[in-house]
Amino acid sequence: MLEWKSIIPEDEYEASAAFSENSHYEISTISLEGKKHLIKLNFPFCHFYQIVDRDLFDSLNKISRSPVLEFPICKLESSSLITEVIHRAGGVLTEEDLVHFRICAKNLVIDLVLYKNQESNIRIEEVGKK
Repeated sequence: MLEWKSIIPEDEYEASAAFSENSHYEISTISLEGKKHLIKLNFPFCHFYQIVDRDLFDSLNKISRSPVLEFPICKLESSSLITEVIHRAGGVLTEEDLVHFRICAKNLVIDLVLYKNQESNIRIEEVGKK
């Protein structure tokens, strides 16, 4: 797991997702609102996403609040979610084509699977400080 601790300041973030103007099912922006910071994460086309309540995520994965999940955004090096996306796509995608990002906040865990070549198009910007 690679974390971007140096890019996103430490804070207690709550997440919200906004969908693209072009479609009602494509995530385009995730906002992280903390006690001190407001961060916007802009993503290119997302191949697959899932949004899960944080408490439900912890229960389903039988983990307590783990320091591993306390980084606001991380890139997972191995992912069963990528395997599932490949299976659902009927094998037209490969593991080398995709990358899995996880956004962890107090209220939600958001998983995004993007095409690997679009990874450099992710934009992270601090919109404001409180």
